[in-house]
Amino acid sequence: MAPIYIASHPGGRNRSLNCSLYLVMAVIGKFKITDSFKITGRDLVVIGDILEGKVKVGSFTTFNTGPKDITLKIGSVEMGDKMSSGEYFVGLLFAYKNEDEKKELKSLKLPEQIIDIVED
Repeated sequence: MAPIYIASHPGGRNRSLNCSLYLVMAVIGKFKITDSFKITGRDLVVIGDILEGKVKVGSFTTFNTGPKDITLKIGSVEMGDKMSSGEYFVGLLFAYKNEDEKKELKSLKLPEQIIDIVED
């Protein structure tokens, strides 16, 4: 299968193609967000399932927060299990650009959605 590329503005939001600077990034995976929550000392955690491809530290994702889209760098990929049902899930934690971004997103509750995982 050929890689799929998306054009993304360095500011994190997709823009029209007349912007002067683009990063071309390959879609390497798809991830279904099923829940999100805050863990003290680790901030926003997004959990769900890898639907296809891969998820790796250093790749990026853009998700919808309700009022806007946000692009974040994946800082950690964790595995967890629901002991009562024996099911497994993947947790994503993020590397923030600065303390303001970290503070803004730490208590975010995301809607269920499917997101692309991209790398340059």
